Amino acid sequence: MKMFEALGMAWHMAKQAYRREVETRAGFEGTFVGIATGAVTLIIAIYVFSQIVDVMPTPTNSDLANSTNTTIKTAGSAFNLGAVALIVLVAAMILALVAGFGWRGREK
Repeated sequence: MKMFEALGMAWHMAKQAYRREVETRAGFEGTFVGIATGAVTLIIAIYVFSQIVDVMPTPTNSDLANSTNTTIKTAGSAFNLGAVALIVLVAAMILALVAGFGWRGREK
């Protein structure tokens, strides 16, 4: 009888370890999909913005021209920061993955 209880407990512990592994992998896959989606969205936004800027006529009023140039420069800076944010997310995901390798087998 004790042998069956031990086998049942071992089976239960193996199932729990497998669940943790699956949840960890699902988290990384979800993060990767989110990063890929963000990258594609950023690329499309940059393309659309550049097409809009190319089609816009040059303003004749100097104040309007200055504000247009300021807006374009600000949007360009925002797109640069978006790319940096994606790089930081990828780096964080890689660090989490590498750190996870060191902790495998040390869980209670």
